[in-house]
Amino acid sequence: MTPWESCQDETSRSWEAILEESLNEFSMNLYAYLSQSQPMKNLLFSPISISVVLTHLLLGKRGLPVQSMQFYDADPVKFTNSSEVNVEMINSWVAKQRNNKIKELVDSVPAHTELVLLNAVYFNGQWKMKFDAKSKMFPFVKLNGDTVLVPVLYSAKYKLAMQYVPALMAQVAMFPLSGESSLFILLPPTAKLSDLQLVEGKMTDKAVSQMVEQMNQVSPQATELPLGLSELFDSANLCGLYPDNELLLTDAHHWAFLSLTEQGVEAGGATSLSFSSFPAPRPFLMILWSDQAKAPLFVGRVTEP
Repeated sequence: MTPWESCQDETSRSWEAILEESLNEFSMNLYAYLSQSQPMKNLLFSPISISVVLTHLLLGKRGLPVQSMQFYDADPVKFTNSSEVNVEMINSWVAKQRNNKIKELVDSVPAHTELVLLNAVYFNGQWKMKFDAKSKMFPFVKLNGDTVLVPVLYSAKYKLAMQYVPALMAQVAMFPLSGESSLFILLPPTAKLSDLQLVEGKMTDKAVSQMVEQMNQVSPQATELPLGLSELFDSANLCGLYPDNELLLTDAHHWAFLSLTEQGVEAGGATSLSFSSFPAPRPFLMILWSDQAKAPLFVGRVTEP
């Protein structure tokens, strides 16, 4: 077994700093790609879930079959001869891991599929500052200019850290949550698609990290606050993982959900990569940030309430 390659500048930078920077860059690059492919739709994904699955590919690429079990407590399970049973096995595992919030990650497993990598994350954080017990109805201006009434969380005197961030050209609000995490809401200047895309274009990894640092210095002020209620769904050579054949990536699925309730924020995500030997208010953005990981757990936007 060959040793791991040495990291560059290993004397001046810790692996934690390199990992945080890489994850943030991956998160924002992926958001940029997804947002451009569906510019007017709701969007939510978990960069943590997706990046962990891709990390397994790195371990497999190096020909180290036991590393996934060692580092991630992976539990290999053999496929059956029944596609229906395999689908049920995958979806049941995801549902069990994520409090039954994601019940159908895949709808089929073709007979030629020989390997599926699965990952699921779950988050349930409580608001540190509570909203009123009952929601209210408020108008929401959509990208096309239509106004609809939607249920929102409401507080007449919510202590909120809020500030305009010039680097993002957005009004940013920070909602502290339990578990060393925060929900950031980024509000573009208007409800126009062009303004939404302007903010999205400025959401680089460095800009978001600086936003988090800046908002942590802002003193909370009492303000009247309606916050929208939303549930969003969006839907090689790997000898170390599967030494029998050369596999091709044939399918990928990622689901994520995020709910804002009177109690707090609940979110979850799941990712699968399938391999086969056969080639076959107004629109806003949100970032669920982990202070412990110093990285986004979920990133998304709301355009259709």
